[in-house]
Amino acid sequence: MLLQRVDDLDVRLVVLEGRNTWNRVSLSDFPRLARLVRQRRAGVVRLGAFTVIEIAPRGSAAEP
Repeated sequence: MLLQRVDDLDVRLVVLEGRNTWNRVSLSDFPRLARLVRQRRAGVVRLGAFTVIEIAPRGSAAEP
């Protein structure tokens, strides 16, 4: 359901603050989402402790 919502809502950015949240949750705790981010990553910008990952829309050139 989460991955479908990413496409339905045209989510284009994932923002990470460090490796884990305060509750010790990381992107790797969501393997399907991590795979989507890895496969559709279009760009990465680091802003201090934050990492902003741009994800390409479904079916774009950035998607294998």
